[in-house]
Amino acid sequence: MTDFVNKTHNIIERGYAHFKSHKSRLAFITEEETYTYEEVFQVLENLNYQFSKMNLLKGDSVLILIPIGKELVFILLALMKIGIIPILIDPRLKKSLWKELIIKSKPKMIISHSQLIKWHWFFLWSWRFQFYSVGNKAFGAKQLTITKDFKIKTPLTTLPSMLGEDILIKTLTSGTTGSPKVIHRNFSILESQQRLTCKYLPELKHDIHLSLYGIGILQSFIHGSTTVIINNYHIDNIIQKITQHKVTRLSIPPGILCDLMFYCEEKKIRLSSLKCILTGGAPIPLWFRKKMKSLFPMSSCYIIYGSTECEPISKWDISNELDENIIGYPVGKVIDEITLIKEKVSEIKGQNIFKISLKGENCATEINCNELNIGDLASFDSDGNLWLLGRSSEIIDDIPPAYIEEQIERIDCIKRSIFLKNKGENLLIIECFNFTENTIQLRSEDIKNIEEIFKDVGLGNVSIYKTNKLPVDPRHLWKIQRKEISSFINQYCHDKVN
Repeated sequence: MTDFVNKTHNIIERGYAHFKSHKSRLAFITEEETYTYEEVFQVLENLNYQFSKMNLLKGDSVLILIPIGKELVFILLALMKIGIIPILIDPRLKKSLWKELIIKSKPKMIISHSQLIKWHWFFLWSWRFQFYSVGNKAFGAKQLTITKDFKIKTPLTTLPSMLGEDILIKTLTSGTTGSPKVIHRNFSILESQQRLTCKYLPELKHDIHLSLYGIGILQSFIHGSTTVIINNYHIDNIIQKITQHKVTRLSIPPGILCDLMFYCEEKKIRLSSLKCILTGGAPIPLWFRKKMKSLFPMSSCYIIYGSTECEPISKWDISNELDENIIGYPVGKVIDEITLIKEKVSEIKGQNIFKISLKGENCATEINCNELNIGDLASFDSDGNLWLLGRSSEIIDDIPPAYIEEQIERIDCIKRSIFLKNKGENLLIIECFNFTENTIQLRSEDIKNIEEIFKDVGLGNVSIYKTNKLPVDPRHLWKIQRKEISSFINQYCHDKVN
């Protein structure tokens, strides 16, 4: 068995060890075909052969505009294997910021799906880059071939060693504090993130892992297990793949998991093969956690806390009972390898609230910074568990909005909520559950309870509005887009309930 504690010299070294010892072990199951570990490394060698014809050298950067799927996985593995730096774009990043950050990240070329490449002719600044397409041929771009049946058979080489300071991946992101930036993860940090994820979220070689996160696919590959990679995120397709391949491990954004749970509940579907479910990246309310427990009683369900700059930060097995009198969204205890720096910002009814920063071997900090200002607010219970309370930049009248929202979301009919202040007025916009049958209505006593929550912390009167659907982030499909609502406030404030 591969030793996941010892450090490596190449980011895919552990996956390479599985290839050397178990060539026929199944690595990937895609929508079209399967790949053994031997076939994966043949694809990587074929890609590296093509890259060698493009005058790409170790340390060069390549921008990748491809959604999560087999193409992205193979290109990432092939580039990182030889020290060429892939550049990824966080889907939450506003399109208006792309030009500035792309030019700042200095890519030598761009690899994209053919259907996206046609748009680059509308942006003069993009003409300076050489484009390569995957999939169908695209006008103005050369084609990159991803296949295990590539005509040129190349020898399977050993892996080149990386230095700790070698940059392995760049991410264009909105940033943990909301300031757009380019995050550089060097070999030392990425290897540490990989190793600590293995330590705290261990995976078995016989696991069948359906992952909708890129990092989850990488982890399965180095663990030596089998990953199911899908392009179609429709709930029917996800359920079909889970049952068809007897998936044991599911890594899934909370927005998709929510739809999956309600679908399974309505259709009375039991996904009995699932042994482990991982989600996170957005506030997970109490009703959501209870539904996970009731629908997946035989599965270990984890909420993971992490970020692009630092992962993992913490994990929580929701079967472990916590004090529900504490207000916030629980994410468990911070891992041993991270030092948490707390700065007290307020105290509400005896509950201390801190702004947190992080230091650790898996934290990518900005230049000349010794710690990562992650921008989150949190409280702690007596056992040291972390309860998140939103961003420090979102505080309203010394109250974190999440302190209000988490309490509101404990009311039976409310799916999610957002507390805003507009022209001096306290606004609460709620999204209620929308069932076809047995719809739970917002009662007058619920409205009184909401008003009492505001008065209890000295916020005075509140105007409550209902909306059919609150806008959520494109990455986790769950975190509410606060800035978007603030910009179009009248669109969401027309159905007043008090």
